[in-house]
Amino acid sequence: MIWTQSFWNQSSWAPVAENPNTPMPIQNISAEFTVQGLADLKAAILALNPMFPALSVLTEDERRRLQRVAAGRESFCETAISGAESFPTVLPGFISKAEWDKDENYFTQLGEVEILIVALLMKLHDTRAVVGAERYRQSRKFYEAVKAGKGDVPGLQALYEMLRDQFDGQGPGGGEEEPPAPGGGGGGGGGNPPPGP
Repeated sequence: MIWTQSFWNQSSWAPVAENPNTPMPIQNISAEFTVQGLADLKAAILALNPMFPALSVLTEDERRRLQRVAAGRESFCETAISGAESFPTVLPGFISKAEWDKDENYFTQLGEVEILIVALLMKLHDTRAVVGAERYRQSRKFYEAVKAGKGDVPGLQALYEMLRDQFDGQGPGGGEEEPPAPGGGGGGGGGNPPPGP
């Protein structure tokens, strides 16, 4: 998402769209777990592991070497197992049809579970990105306040230098103007106006 200063109505500090194609502001988030709530969630996630009949943990090299069932191989596997049903006499003796059926069923079942977990994980990643952006924006605002007051408040110079070194050390783009505060919602200091041009 691209943010611009003109995206904001500075008379009311309310977000307004420049044109119909301009994306609306990301909703602010004001939320946190209770200590018990976070503990319960972690326990519930860990409790999922023993619910799986089998789970594997691979090394990076093992992942590269696996003959994964990519989109192009999916139909190949389906045709092969269907053919084995139709022509059981052709099936080599070293292949257990019962185990092959289990592989087929478990692969399909894992896919159904994976869809749900990936969808939740995407929400988790997106939510953390939004909260992280708010966190960074507020850190930037505090840094600007420290920079402005470093000559007037005893001891503030040391904090300013530490923040400055960390800010400059963010690498290319670290000093770019951060997006203005997202509109709507509560928390995160969302009511503060963005800086003037």
